[in-house]
Amino acid sequence: MTTTFPNKRLEELTQKLRQMRLPIMAAQLRAIYTEESVDSMTPLDLLEQLVTEEFYTRKQNAIDRNRKKAKLSNTTAHLRDIHHSPERKINAQVLEQLATNQYIYSQRNVIIQGATGTGKS
Repeated sequence: MTTTFPNKRLEELTQKLRQMRLPIMAAQLRAIYTEESVDSMTPLDLLEQLVTEEFYTRKQNAIDRNRKKAKLSNTTAHLRDIHHSPERKINAQVLEQLATNQYIYSQRNVIIQGATGTGKS
């Protein structure tokens, strides 16, 4: 593969990708050919890089969209940030088990109980 990729062809390809709603793939293609790293890539390597970047960006966008739609009071909260002090009576092993999401795959429910304002959300 050579880097003599006429700008017109690159523009046409990136435009088609955008029309197919693949903007990340279009940007990645442009970046690859601009950096001239395409010489060392096989066609499968090139395709893998384009598809992988599009895939992970879409996945992250879906996560971000769902977080926004959930209207959580703290969108940056994470299980690893929970303090397991004895007075809180939080079982660290149970939290570690819940963090695996295995209960979802096993189609089981989780009920979290506690007084109002104790941080169940």
